[in-house]
Amino acid sequence: MKALAANNPLGIRHAVDSTAQTVLSRHRKHWGNLNWLLVGSACVGGLLFYRALFGMIVADHDVHVRFVQRGVEEGVWPAHFLFQAIVYALSGFSHEFVSLAWASLVLLTTCVVAKAWLSYALLVRRCPRLPTPPFEYRARLSHSTVLALVTAALLLSAPIVRPWWTHRIYLGQISPNIWHNPTSVLCFPLVILLFFAADYFLRSGRTRELVAVGSLAFVSVLAKPNYFLAFAPVYALLAWRRFGVSRLWLLSQAAMIPTVLLLCWQLTASFGGPNAMRPGLHIAWMPLAAWQVHSNSIGLSLLFSLAFPLSYLVIFRRRLQSPQTLLLAWGVMLASLVWAGCFAEVRDADGAVDLHFNFSWGAHLSLFVLFLVTAMDMVQNRPATFVIDRHWLAAHTARLPWWLLGTHAASGILWIARQAMGRGYY
Repeated sequence: MKALAANNPLGIRHAVDSTAQTVLSRHRKHWGNLNWLLVGSACVGGLLFYRALFGMIVADHDVHVRFVQRGVEEGVWPAHFLFQAIVYALSGFSHEFVSLAWASLVLLTTCVVAKAWLSYALLVRRCPRLPTPPFEYRARLSHSTVLALVTAALLLSAPIVRPWWTHRIYLGQISPNIWHNPTSVLCFPLVILLFFAADYFLRSGRTRELVAVGSLAFVSVLAKPNYFLAFAPVYALLAWRRFGVSRLWLLSQAAMIPTVLLLCWQLTASFGGPNAMRPGLHIAWMPLAAWQVHSNSIGLSLLFSLAFPLSYLVIFRRRLQSPQTLLLAWGVMLASLVWAGCFAEVRDADGAVDLHFNFSWGAHLSLFVLFLVTAMDMVQNRPATFVIDRHWLAAHTARLPWWLLGTHAASGILWIARQAMGRGYY
């Protein structure tokens, strides 16, 4: 390189210097954006978690902390006990609620920060630069700024508020972000890693990736089993589609065996025996019964929850940049909706549907991954990125996914503000 630079000092040397400066500038911008995203996530999450843990707003946090106390005192722990185990360890194996609550606050804030870190890092990795336009024009937003704004929108997004049903943002809808349930908050970074590990294996076929897929699946079920219930069948089908009935496909399914065995144990521990965490309940096939308790229109709930990824899929269906990754994300999303819509926890005594709607958790977790994958595809899609600079070539339909992502984020800001003011998570 030095020899080439010596022969052409005004050409190659200038190109090398400018390239190095560009790379360093991008690194500085990405680190700056990441710092702002992490600080913002920590502030928002920390505020909501603190108010929920100490009884200022309605949430599940204090209940899960008391599960730790119950586990220590009575030896009865939840079947998915990862959150409780980590909180108990972080508290210095304390029995006091306050110590456990502060440990929970640290853990949950760390998980929100990890979710922000992973989201931005994956966007930067998958989208190293914006697509090149067909001719030169002055960009109004830099590549790093676009990725930072998209990440912020993803981290804030919630179901779009219906103008005629403003008292409900979350309850009855599917949300890509959850603030009131600690095991879901813990599970988000795990399912992001699991999804992209599985996606990488399906594209590369490298057997060493199965260690990561199997391990992350096992740990995610220890945190919350709902995502794996939707992920496992879709992963098996897409692996069969990719590799056929081969040794590699058999290995991909063998990696799931420990997680399936853990899931079977959790089912027994949750609903059977004298120490069951959900006594007096059983799982039943009751299509839409649990969902109808919380939503006055399931169709509208789905539309206002899936508006951003659904609009992008419809408008750019012939210009998708990563169709295989989107197929996996949409497959898991649809499988999670089957679980949410078709199964319910029912009381043994009178056959009434339990109000907790616990089979919806997998859909919430799947939706954030779908939002993230859709955003990745969108910022790599040249017709879609014309909208960023208000270019005249951008079709009016191409603007719709961007507007809907912004509307999801605006609804999320409203939802966060309502929770912070004590309105609860509804």
